[in-house]
Amino acid sequence: MLVVDLPGHLSPVLGMGAAFKRQTDGVENPSPLKTGDPIMRENHPVTQRDYPMPEGERLVSTTDLDSIITYCNPAFVRVSGYTSDELIGQPHNLVRHPDMPSEAFRDLWATVKAGRTWSACVKNRRKNGDHYWVMANVTPVVRDGNTVGFMSVRTKPTDEQVRQAEVLYATMREEAAAGVLRTQLRESVVIRPGLVSRAGRVLRLGVCGRIRL
Repeated sequence: MLVVDLPGHLSPVLGMGAAFKRQTDGVENPSPLKTGDPIMRENHPVTQRDYPMPEGERLVSTTDLDSIITYCNPAFVRVSGYTSDELIGQPHNLVRHPDMPSEAFRDLWATVKAGRTWSACVKNRRKNGDHYWVMANVTPVVRDGNTVGFMSVRTKPTDEQVRQAEVLYATMREEAAAGVLRTQLRESVVIRPGLVSRAGRVLRLGVCGRIRL
C-alpha cells in the first residue's frame, strides 16, 4: 500500500517558486547551455491542437529508476491516446512534447533523485501529435529506506497556469537556441538573475513528503 511519509495530500501550492526570482544564493551570471542531456527525446509529429484534460481527472503512472513505465491508470491511457500495452515498458518521455525545454527535465531528475518532489505545469504529447497540459507532481517511491522508482500524478491546470507556462517555456527555448540559458530551474523554482516577478506562482502544484511502500 502506498502511504505518505508526511501528513499531506495533493493540493495547490502557489508558485513555481516565484517564477522569476532574483538569484541570491551563489550564481549571479547566466550559465552556458549544457548539452548531452540523456533524457532528451524529440517526439514528432505535433499538431499544436490542444486536447483539454477532463475536469477532476488524475493521470497516474509509476516508473522504475530508469524512467521505464511500470504502471499507468486508465485515465493516463485514455488521455495519452496510447494503449496500456504501448505505455508499459516504455520510457516515460514517450509522451514528452518537443515544446518542453530540456532544462525542465534536467531539474526534474536532479530533484527527484535527491529524494524530493518536483511540481510544475507540463505540456505532454498525445500519440496522434495533439497535446495536453497537466499540473505534474513527480515524487520518489521508497521501499525499506531505498528509492525504488517514481510516481507521477497529473491534474488539470487552469488557463492562467497554462498561459504562464507557455510564456516561460518559450523564453527558455529561445535562450537554449541562443546557447545561453539565463532562466534556470532549481527544484521547480524558476530563477533568472536580476529579474523579480511573482508571475509564475500559478505554475506549481505540490505534495508533501515522499511515497513509500
